[in-house]
Amino acid sequence: MADGFKAVKINFLSYDRQGKKIPRIETTGPLTAQLREMLEERLCAIREECGYGLEIIMENLCASDATSARGIAEIAKKYRVLFIEEATANFNPELYRVIAQSTFIPLSAGERVHTRWEFYQLLRHNAVSVIQPDICNTGGLSEAKKICDLAQLFDVRVQAHVAGTPLTEAAAMHLEAAIPNFFYHEYFYMSLRPECRSYGKYIYAPQNGILRPPELPGLGQELSDQAMAEAVGRLVVKR
Repeated sequence: MADGFKAVKINFLSYDRQGKKIPRIETTGPLTAQLREMLEERLCAIREECGYGLEIIMENLCASDATSARGIAEIAKKYRVLFIEEATANFNPELYRVIAQSTFIPLSAGERVHTRWEFYQLLRHNAVSVIQPDICNTGGLSEAKKICDLAQLFDVRVQAHVAGTPLTEAAAMHLEAAIPNFFYHEYFYMSLRPECRSYGKYIYAPQNGILRPPELPGLGQELSDQAMAEAVGRLVVKR
């Protein structure tokens, strides 16, 4: 919050209290009382620490199903969660519609959805309130822009999925600056790490929680000499 960030995204059900990975079989179906208690404790801790000046986004990574997602949403409602990401697998938009109809918490999806035709299935079912197209996965900037325009017809907002290199960061900023239904920019924690930043020639860091789109030609970002050197491979053919 001191750096100006307006929201935080957290996966609350990835690890148990001992730091062990929670298997998906435990996060699907009816949630146990123990898991529900742990989820509530963690949500409560964030709210007590940050108050309501910081939005909470719940990351689920498709680890829940329609049944457990409804249980998660019931608890999330108490703490005014902004939206729940990937409440279940993206392959069945009808399940998203079922979850959406059972809660006031908005749902989001998109990083595993490809092309405007797949997004249309989510949108026409009124299954999500926020889409998260990944420019690399969904067909590039032109296709992503068409997806965002399609989403606007359904009053759906856009938060591009960004969890890659400085190149994808720059591309996402350009996309979000060009659409009227932009919501939030995802600033992945890996973007802060020197080993990730070193792959781009330029650093675009938020100032007081705000990023400015690149003004240089093209994407406004280029692969660094280090990135190019690491990508070079040699093949020796013996005849």
